[in-house]
Amino acid sequence: MADSPTGGDSKQSMRTVFALVLILGLAVATIVASVTVLQFPTPVTDEADDINWLYNITLSLAMLVFVGVEALIIWVCLRYARRAGADEPAQVHGNNKLEFGWTAIPIVILVVLFALAAPQVVDLRSAVSADERDLEVTVIGRQWFWEYDYPEQGIHIQEIPDYEDPDPPALVVPEGAKVQLNIESGDVIHSFYVPKFLYKIMAIPGQVNRMHFTANELGRFSGQCAQFCGLSHAQMLLVVEVVTQEEFDAWVAEQQAAEPEPTPTSEPDGDGDGGDGAPAPLAITSTDNEFNTDEMRAPADQDVTVELSNQGVAAHNWALTGEEVATGLITGGEMAAVTFNLPAGEYEFLCDVHPTEMQGTLIVE
Repeated sequence: MADSPTGGDSKQSMRTVFALVLILGLAVATIVASVTVLQFPTPVTDEADDINWLYNITLSLAMLVFVGVEALIIWVCLRYARRAGADEPAQVHGNNKLEFGWTAIPIVILVVLFALAAPQVVDLRSAVSADERDLEVTVIGRQWFWEYDYPEQGIHIQEIPDYEDPDPPALVVPEGAKVQLNIESGDVIHSFYVPKFLYKIMAIPGQVNRMHFTANELGRFSGQCAQFCGLSHAQMLLVVEVVTQEEFDAWVAEQQAAEPEPTPTSEPDGDGDGGDGAPAPLAITSTDNEFNTDEMRAPADQDVTVELSNQGVAAHNWALTGEEVATGLITGGEMAAVTFNLPAGEYEFLCDVHPTEMQGTLIVE
């Protein structure tokens, strides 16, 4: 028996209500997701505020397209579903107006987004003139730590990383100052990334990439290398500390007053024979994450000097495990030395930067 007109209308009404409920639920779920789950970390720089604004514009347009397309699919599936006893509907080849519309609308959206995004990208990666910037810092990525150089203040921060400490040396900047970062790499490709800056930039050997920011919130903001760069990539952490201008000035004065460490030279101090009956210096070479030997021998109860020559590109040092004996941290082409006096025994030596790859045994007898 065929459905009565009243029964057909009732079923059609139910389908319409069901479709509207599905579409409304989809829209609500999309809005909730867009303002909660799909949000960036809270921005802490002026540039990050601009990026966040652009992201929200892009997300809003994407949500409108998503809800519109899904709503149309749901409506068509329920409204025009084939029913028992229905005649074959009229066959339509196409609709030029609709086809033009769904082609033109995405083009317009892309053009608008490009017009909004391109100036931001160009601005973020452009160098800031000396008159416009307040601070310039060179950031050098090395396996597996960050090195900071403040050329105008004469401050250089290069510390052997302690991988047990989740709080590495900080890049200190004043609040409200326009800071330009010159990003470089001393070995392999790295990526400088602080999530609350909403921007990351590659550190590439032989190339200087630039970014600038103006911090608008005080605090310590964590980040890390975001480009796989070797065994200890996950431990290549960084911190940007934003302080007041007064605190920054005090920090600069403190760093400038600190006694500078001796600068490694490209030639050893001695002539290789030890002199005055002292044993000749022990020479060891580091290349790309390895020493040229895993065993060294030295006389007991005498002053012994170890001379490290870095022939690679990564930063290295030579240190004894459990002893306060270590050379300074040196980069490619530099040399450093350390003198010690130890009783007989076996000692483990390593590079503090690459402790799992660069190690060996010092036999004192």
